[in-house]
Order: sequence, then C-alpha cells, then structure tokens
Amino acid sequence: MAAIRALISARCAPATVKRRLLVLSRLALAGGMLIPLVGLLPELLYLSPDLNDDAFHLGLTRNTIAAIQGGANPLDFWVPTWVCGYPLFHYYQPGPYLLLAGLHALFFGAVPLFVLFRCLQLLALTLFPLANYVALRWLRQPRETAGWAAFLSCLIAAHGTYGIELESFTRTGWGLWAQAIALPLLPLALAGGWRAVTEGGRTLKYAGLLAAACLTHILYGYIAVLSLGLAPLMVPGVRRMARRGARLGRLSVQLFALIAFFVVPLAWDLAYHSKSLFDEAAKFDSHGAGVILSWLFGGVLLDSQRLPVLTCLAAAGAYLSARRWLLRGSAVHGWLLCGFIFWTLLYFGRPTWGALIDLLPLSGGLHLERLSNGVHIFALWLAAVALGRLSRWCVGIKSLLARGTATVLCLALLAPVVVERATYLTHSAQTAALSKQLFEQQVGDLEPALHVLRAAQGRVYAGHSGNWGRSYMVGHVPLFYFLTGEAITQIANAPFSWSLPTEAQFLLQWPTPADYNLYDIRYLLTDQTQPPPVGAQFLSHFGRNWLYRLPSEGPFGLVAVPLAIAGDKDTLKYMNLNWVKSSWPGAHAHARLVFGGEDAGSLPLLRMTDAFHYTTGGASPAARADARGTFDPPGVFAQPPPRAPRGQLRDMTVSQQSAGATVVLQEPGVVLFKTTYHPAWRAFVDGAPVPTMQLSPGMIGVQLPAGFHSLQLFYQPGWSKAIMLLAGLVLALAMDWWLPKGKRTADERRPTRHHESTNVRNHESGR
Repeated sequence: MAAIRALISARCAPATVKRRLLVLSRLALAGGMLIPLVGLLPELLYLSPDLNDDAFHLGLTRNTIAAIQGGANPLDFWVPTWVCGYPLFHYYQPGPYLLLAGLHALFFGAVPLFVLFRCLQLLALTLFPLANYVALRWLRQPRETAGWAAFLSCLIAAHGTYGIELESFTRTGWGLWAQAIALPLLPLALAGGWRAVTEGGRTLKYAGLLAAACLTHILYGYIAVLSLGLAPLMVPGVRRMARRGARLGRLSVQLFALIAFFVVPLAWDLAYHSKSLFDEAAKFDSHGAGVILSWLFGGVLLDSQRLPVLTCLAAAGAYLSARRWLLRGSAVHGWLLCGFIFWTLLYFGRPTWGALIDLLPLSGGLHLERLSNGVHIFALWLAAVALGRLSRWCVGIKSLLARGTATVLCLALLAPVVVERATYLTHSAQTAALSKQLFEQQVGDLEPALHVLRAAQGRVYAGHSGNWGRSYMVGHVPLFYFLTGEAITQIANAPFSWSLPTEAQFLLQWPTPADYNLYDIRYLLTDQTQPPPVGAQFLSHFGRNWLYRLPSEGPFGLVAVPLAIAGDKDTLKYMNLNWVKSSWPGAHAHARLVFGGEDAGSLPLLRMTDAFHYTTGGASPAARADARGTFDPPGVFAQPPPRAPRGQLRDMTVSQQSAGATVVLQEPGVVLFKTTYHPAWRAFVDGAPVPTMQLSPGMIGVQLPAGFHSLQLFYQPGWSKAIMLLAGLVLALAMDWWLPKGKRTADERRPTRHHESTNVRNHESGR
C-alpha cells in the first residue's frame, strides 16, 4: 500500500500537466462533436419522411417560404394548412423557420428543402458540444472541464423527458427540430448572461444571445433568463448583490427590447391560443416531486437503461461545486449548483407547487415537463466539473504505470455511457435505412393522389392519430404526418392544439356531409374499404390508396346564429364538443362565442360559470343559481336548430392570406368563413370594413344585410411587429453605448475576476 501511495502521490511538473490537459481537452472536444456528427449522419444519408413533430416543422417552413414569396409579412402570416388555419408566428418563435427559408433562398432553391432541413439540424447538434466548451471557458473554468462538458453533451439518456438527450431530436425519437436548432444557443446564452451580470460593461452581444435563444426556441430563452435570476445571490454582501441585480435588470431591459415584437403580441392575443382537453396533464403540469426524485436518484433522468454514471458524476460535481462556493467563494460554482437545484425544484411542476407555479411568467401555457432541459444542462456541467477534477489528478501522476492504470479506469467508467449511446445510434441508423427502402417501395402508389392534392383547393382528410389514420402508412410514416411535411392542407392532424376548433376535429372518424361541409373537406384519402361518404366521387385507386372527391359546399356557408355564449378558451371547450355532436352543424346552425367584453347584440346570451355549466346572461346573481343550466345531453343543442338564411354563395376564392365570395341574401344573415377565428382577420363588405364574430367551434362569421354583396377577408396583422423590432434594436443599442458614470470602476468585478481566475490558474498549475 505504501508503494502504491508513493506512486500516486508523486506528481509531474505543472507545465507537463498543463500540456497533457490541453491535449485531453482537445480530444474530448473533438470526440464530443464527432458523436452527433457520425451518429446522426445516416438520417441525412437515408432521407425519408418523418413520423414525429419534424413533419410539422418541415411543413411550417414550406408555409414560411410560400408566405414570403407571396409578399406576406414574414413575422406574422396565416398558415392555412394546419387545423382550419392558424397564425403560428403570432404565438410561436419564428427564428428557425426564417433561417431555413433564408438558406433555401440563398441556394436559389437548388438544394431540396428537406436536405437543408436535415443539414441544419445536424449542424446544430454537432455545434452543441463546441457551445458547451466555449460556455464553460466563458465561465472561466479549466480547459479540461470545458472539454469534458463537450464530450458529455450528447451522452445523456433520458427517454421521453423531451430534454437535451438525442432522443428528443432523432427520427426515431420526438422530432423536436426547433429545439435542436436552439440547442447550441442555450449554453452560450447562460454563460454570456452570467458574464454580463458579473462583469458589467457593454452587454448587447449577451442580450443578443439571450434574444436569439428566445426567438429560436422560447423554452431555452426562458431557462436562461430564470437561471440568471440566481446570479446576484451567489456573492456575499448586500452591495455586491445590488450591483449584480442592477446589471441583471439592465440586461433584462435590453433583452425585452429585442424580443418585445414577439412576446407582446403573444401576450396580447393569448385568449386565442388554446390547449387541448386531450393533452396529457403532465405535458403542462409536469409529474410531481415523487416521480422526478425517483427518476433522479434512480438514474432515469440522466442514465436511462444503463449504469448511472452521469448521475454519479453530477452528484460528485455538485459536492465539489458546493465546496468551492462555500470554502473558496467561487460564485460560478455556486451558480452551477443552485441552477441544478432550482430547475429540479421547478421540474416538480404543478402537482407539487400548485398555484405557486402560476407566479412564473407564461406558466399557464408552458410545457412544464420540458423543464427537464434546465436540469440536464446544469447536471451536464456539474458532471464535467467532476470529470475535470478527476482527469487533472490522473494526468498529474508521475509514474507511467500508475498514470496508465488510472486513465484506463477513467475510460472504463465512461464505457457504459458510450456503449449505450452507440447502440442507440446504430439502431437509429438501421431504422433510417429500412424506412427509406420501404418508403421508396410504396410512394409510387401514392404519387397520383399527391399530384391531385398538391394542386387542389380545399382540405383533405386522411385520418388522425386517434383512429384508422395511425395505421394508414407510407413506409413507416402515418400518412397524415407525410401530408403535414408536404404542407398539403388537411384536417384533424394537430401536432399542437392551439386553435379552438382542434378539439372538435378529434371527434371526426369518417366524414359525413355535416363534417365535410363544416370543415370544407373536399378530398378523402384512405385505405379503408368501407363505403365512401354520401355523394363522394371516386378519383383514383393505386395500391391501398383510395382517393375520393367530396361534394363540400366550399370555404363559405350561410348559417343561422340563434344565441351567444360568453366564456373563454377553456370554459367553452366542452360546449363546443356537445355542439359538434349535435344536429346543429348539419343544419348550418352555430352559436356565437363571446370573449371578454364583446357585445353580443340582440342575441340571447348564456354565460359560462365553468366548463360545464352556464347561466342566462341577464339574470341577477341570486337568480342565476336557479337558472343554472348544463351542456350535458340533452342540453341546449337538443332543441331543433333554426333554419339557415336563404341565399346563394358564388365565386368563392381562398388564398394563403385572403378569401372572398359573392353573397346574394334574400334576408339578413351570417356568412361563415370556415377558418379559425382570430382578431387579425379583417372583413370588408362592398369595400367597407365590417366587424367579424367568432362562431362555434371557433370559426369566423360576418353579419350581412339582405341583398347582393361582395365579401372579402384578409389576414392583416399590420406591421406593428416590424416597428417594435426596429424600436427595440435602437433601444438596445442606445443602452449598450450609454453607461452611468463610474459603472466600470466602482464595482466588485475586478477582485471577483482575479479571485476566480486565480483559482483556475491554481488548478491548471496543479496547486
């Protein structure tokens, strides 16, 4: 034992240790970048359609390109191919899609969009290890710690947490393409924000990184901003905390100036951004402390289905960081530790914190189950701290035999992690190759139908994930996913449930006349052998694919509106479902949906008291209890619906951002435009602006007098976003150039940097 202790305790010269650690850090960085590059390259080589959310992202990019080519506002346009249409960029980060559309234009369309789509994803995932390396160097961590952070970047295994594990981004996983594009920005935004808060000076570049993270994927910007809220608390002394708090406030103002054009309209029109009753509760609420802690201590959160190597390394890194923070005053190590604890606690979600979680910004619509990303990034950095300390000790051993033995043991420690990831990536590559082969065998039978649908007006129905659509495939891909990626306008496939009519579409199993008239379904593509809908015209049959033309009345309809119902996006959902299942849609009878303080006019008004009950609008509070009604069957819609107004619709046209029709009414009535309601739609009757109304299940209605009229509708979000973006840039630039007198000298920045830099130099020199 004494001999072994002597071999281990004999240390190399500091210069030798430094040289070896430099080589180690470069090897670790190279290895970290090669893992996603080599592991995911087959997904580029074996291109075939996606069977996950990637289909939505590809289809949205196609819509972005079409909107730009059509002269629409690139920051806010209508996406007609998605569940009766929706203004996705009004609520969804535009960065990845504008970037991909720009690349497509840069290559003049010569490179297929799907190839660019895959290349951009592969590039982002390959750069993620490099981003972690740079981030930890910005945090003044030793090179070996930064190198190990790069190496571990793509080695987390946590199947189904939607975190930074590779399963979140692969074809055999969840297809979170926008999240993948934003991934390299997360560590840079965190580290850049830390430097801005702790060092002061000009901070525009760091605010720009935070803004880029928000606009590429709002979740990553959210994680970075809340994490930086801990930064002022990591140093002792009220004055030092106050100075860092002031810098954080200044950085936050710069950030808000840069992203206000996105977040202000989102918040302003949040009433028209819904979530589905069919979504799992954990998606928005997370899983609770018991589940999360069992995952964490059971190794599932970092090391699913393998030895808990990263879990143990993260625990060791947490211990080392706590010592450096409490004993040496290293604020950055305190931040790493507290960041991990903070995001673990928030990841517990609503089952643990209840209404307290609603104090967080955007918590009502945020996918709390994806706060796993915050846990993952800080756990990854803590594990790198532990490996950095271990590798420094190993390479500093003077004895070649002892150093070689220690190195082999360290590599053996990481072997289960590398082997498990290699196994997963090999399986993913094999699946990609098989999928491409099977798709190429079957797509030929589908091409005649696709040729019709690409040039068609109106929507197509090919089933959805809740019925026969999930087994109707081309290759390994359900056909509704394939149509989504091709940006072919369809109904009932909803990767997200943000539009109010989404719920009603989930009930659609086989289109009846009431269905195809309500949703303007003009084509049915199916592999089912049951009789076609009433009035359907057979068009083609190749292989298992049957295409029918349905006799839809078109994108407009004349409807009766006998009552109004006041509520909001949550309380009106159950009512909508009951309306859809009643005889009212087939009779062209709708209820007017009144949000906020809208005036329902002379219509009888029902007010929702909760998701299932209503009171009459004019009743006194005491009388409302007696007048309380329910939408449970038979309910309101059991009464015979009134007839629709008499008249005709002619010359109906629909484009991506507008629609129009000639209306001939024998009596006053309401025209239904079968598109999702949104306030940015403007209606003009005979050239004069008129108000729109929201009709069940969330579509657009326009009241017209009797007579002959020209009706035009346009999606007109205006240019307020562009104005806010320009003003925000000017404000952020002005703030960066204007600093209060003495800002750079009267703070604790220099001693803190000296202290932390001295710690790093001591570690690098072996002291």
